Amino acid sequence: MRPCFAALLAALLAACGSSPAPLPKPQRIVLLSLDTVRADLLAQPRQHGLVNVARLLEEGAHFTRAWAAASYTLPAHATLLTGTDAAEHPLHTARPALAPGTPTMAERLRAAGYATRGFHEGGYLRESYGFARGFDRYTQLPRRTLVRQRLPEVLDWIERHAAERFFLFLHTYAAHDPYGGWKTLRERHPELALPSAPVVRELAATYSEGDDPALIPTAHRHLFQLFNPLAERGVSRVRAVALRPVEALKEHPHFEFGVAAMRASYDARVVTTDRMLGKLRERLETLDLWEDTLLVVTADHGEAFFEHGQPWHGYVPYEEVLRVPWIISYPRLFERSGARSIEAPVWHLDFLPTLLALAGLPPDPSLPGRDLSAALRGHETLPEDHALFPLVLEVDTLLPEPPRRVAIRAPLKFVPQHPRFHASGDQLFDLTADPGETHNLLDTQPAAAAELARLASDYEAGLRPPPPAPAGAALDPAESAALRELGYVE
Repeated sequence: MRPCFAALLAALLAACGSSPAPLPKPQRIVLLSLDTVRADLLAQPRQHGLVNVARLLEEGAHFTRAWAAASYTLPAHATLLTGTDAAEHPLHTARPALAPGTPTMAERLRAAGYATRGFHEGGYLRESYGFARGFDRYTQLPRRTLVRQRLPEVLDWIERHAAERFFLFLHTYAAHDPYGGWKTLRERHPELALPSAPVVRELAATYSEGDDPALIPTAHRHLFQLFNPLAERGVSRVRAVALRPVEALKEHPHFEFGVAAMRASYDARVVTTDRMLGKLRERLETLDLWEDTLLVVTADHGEAFFEHGQPWHGYVPYEEVLRVPWIISYPRLFERSGARSIEAPVWHLDFLPTLLALAGLPPDPSLPGRDLSAALRGHETLPEDHALFPLVLEVDTLLPEPPRRVAIRAPLKFVPQHPRFHASGDQLFDLTADPGETHNLLDTQPAAAAELARLASDYEAGLRPPPPAPAGAALDPAESAALRELGYVE
């Protein structure tokens, strides 16, 4: 064999047996957290008006079966931004906050040389909860202003930092209730003879906030219950009845009209986030930054519209709340392989280890989640039976309820019993055969349910107890007002 040919053959053989080429390191990382956005909207995004989301799905990676770590904003973001379970943070205290000493995503990336910037819309993302840690600047915006009035500030910041490596975190409550749509409901259904919003509020003002709702005439109580989720803003809602009744709207004689109006307005609000995404991409492309930008689009949780008797989110263990979208766009990574759809189960706990790997940072063995970067490149097939354990919690400032730990190991899902889940006992679902979770398999598969319950118990037992909460008083008036507008405080 000729020496030159032998050398060439040896090089080829070595290349075949070598590990994959290193990941390209992104110069920019953008995390877009769309509060309250359901995963099922991504099944047919163009049909829902999500044209920019559809483009990302056609070009990047989509985790089609992604679950939230928890069922409302604070604990879900605690996991998303630290990579640790929400139960390991002192969140159910007079002064909830991220665990001291647990590094956040922003702290890790700033230490790696990234400029860090956050724009958020308050509520449970306020600085006082610890989410500002690691950001060079963490700006709170009025609710829903990011998608419209304040987006130019974000785009200007990107332009000013175009020559730097940066991490940009964006959060919006654009899809959160109240959804708006009262005017549209009146126009589409004149037969209901609904009064205008000012007239509703004027009528509600004749009742005191502390009055027993049962003493309000039925017609007026129904009107207020229908109006509240369709008000334009939280401060527009009337307080003569509960702002977020679990069952109250079901009393309304036009319940179906009300739910349809809620969902239509919610969908329209989600479209506004898609338009924001399009403008963000357009600016990055104009600045010739898009190819080297790692953009992640996800949500903290979804939203229920009475699929299982409950609206909103929080203490809801079903897929309409626990399933979330998770899209990754990184043209430099996917320019050869093209779009990738990954159907294996993943959850928020996997987010930080994956981002660290994509950013070229060393892995942190203390993080319990998985690095999914090899799967994103097509070099690894994720197991279909990986177990996940979302945490179902009620907001402390509302009706207190005990935490419930859901267990998912495809295709089965175990939901422990609670009266608010509209079931007389535990529930077991086959998410493949019954994605709507309508048929409880507990009687026919008790052993499978017991095994999932055991796995959830073992998972809980392996968590670190939360450290003491930081010193300080309970929520200040500004925080209480912000949470009240979002419906988290009665």
